[in-house]
Amino acid sequence: MALPKNTAKSDAENDFGLQNQQQVDDVKALYGMLAKARNQVDYKALVDEHLFNDNLLELLLDNKPKMGILISARINPIAYMMLQRILYSTNNDLRKFLETEIPGLYTNKCKQISVNK
Repeated sequence: MALPKNTAKSDAENDFGLQNQQQVDDVKALYGMLAKARNQVDYKALVDEHLFNDNLLELLLDNKPKMGILISARINPIAYMMLQRILYSTNNDLRKFLETEIPGLYTNKCKQISVNK
């Protein structure tokens, strides 16, 4: 009678909780793509391609990339003046303001995972 094969090491390496093998492989593939991202164009393409993939958001939260993505928007002068006053009163620049406000808005509106870790 043969003894059962010891698969503990490979099981531990592939342990992502209660996910099936396809989900584990998808996360590994995302991690590989994230590791290859070198500039803002790479990050933007990755985010745009996998916008509604919660696994990518979790990987980004864990890795805390230093690379930024340049975004631009044209707003009317009224909204611009209001925004400038908000930034002045909170002693922020636009980048700090967005990085502070977006996690709370995302958690409240999207109700998926908390990004206020």
